Amino acid sequence: MFLTMFISKDISLSAIVAGFIAVVIAYASSAVIIFHAAQMGQLSTLQTASWLASASLGCGVVTLILSLKLKMPIITAWSTPGAALLVTALPLYSLSEAVMAYIVSAILVIIFGVTGLFQKVMQKIPMSIIAAMLAGILLQFCLQAFMQIQLQPVLVLLMCITYFIAKLLLPKYSIVLTLLVGIAIVLLQNDLVWSSISWAVAQPVWTTPTWSLSAMFGIALPLFIVAMTSQNASGLAVMQTSGYQAPESKLITYTGVASLLTAPFGSHGVTLSSITAAICTSQDCHPDASKRYIAGLSCAFFYFLFAVFAQSMVQLFALVPKAFVVAIAGLALFSACSHALKTALSEMQHLDAAMLTFMVTASGLTLWGVGSAFWGLCAGIALYLLKQVIDLRSHT
Repeated sequence: MFLTMFISKDISLSAIVAGFIAVVIAYASSAVIIFHAAQMGQLSTLQTASWLASASLGCGVVTLILSLKLKMPIITAWSTPGAALLVTALPLYSLSEAVMAYIVSAILVIIFGVTGLFQKVMQKIPMSIIAAMLAGILLQFCLQAFMQIQLQPVLVLLMCITYFIAKLLLPKYSIVLTLLVGIAIVLLQNDLVWSSISWAVAQPVWTTPTWSLSAMFGIALPLFIVAMTSQNASGLAVMQTSGYQAPESKLITYTGVASLLTAPFGSHGVTLSSITAAICTSQDCHPDASKRYIAGLSCAFFYFLFAVFAQSMVQLFALVPKAFVVAIAGLALFSACSHALKTALSEMQHLDAAMLTFMVTASGLTLWGVGSAFWGLCAGIALYLLKQVIDLRSHT
């Protein structure tokens, strides 16, 4: 009762909508990749639905617990790069071997979380470089939003006009109004075929893991590396850039435990979110940073709801114009990208390293299955360390 009264004082429509948009984007942007990977691995419909439902449930539980406990918008998501990795990896192994690889990957995440090793590494990196990596990630989404104008000019232009006018007049409700305008236009176009959606409750399917040394190198290690670099590192960058001092080790450990518990049901891993987290930690969510945790609770609620109808939700999102999803994602991330860029360029002594990080990350470079966020961070840190060595020698 006390908890309900406490939360009710902080509830805002903008924060609830931010949580809803976060889950919508999570499904619209990567659920299709999961379905593609499932098809490549010849998974049954029940196994595929179990995969998506268990991943949603794991994300919802961790998001709910941490957001309530820390009073911060701690947003989690399944690893999109990890799902992309499985498109080519799953055909090579049985589902039971893949599940064992998911378990090993989760255990490695837990070890890095419990020992605090990941937190120690993150503390050594200048904030400007971390912010530059985040800005590079977000820039791609913001640019894509405006590129949709040539595909759906009426829909996207009206959404953009609504957002920027609302930013000037009603900044607290800019995303809410943009979402409503977008939905209204989509409904008026009357292109949705509702009868094609089959509403069915997802059922969990247990898969007993079996050991495969090949799967450890083919799935477990790459999945762990991608989760820690492309997801968790950028997720922590979102929190730090937004001014939240979250306990990194605790966050990583929770995601590892959730990944371990959901792995036998097909989930490839729960990680910290960066893209959707940026929506829930920005000023568009709520002007008061201490009340943005409501967006985390909202996000958890919709994760639970979508977990129940996981397969049906994917069918629904397949009907919605892609331009609508891309546009709302880019506009929702506009403020977060601006703030990250400001932080990245604020320290003149690290400007070159930050710019290098930003450009490599924004390039979308992918090498050996690892995305540009990791390589951008590596390039920026390398230049930063080189400058430190040169400065040290010049002083001595």
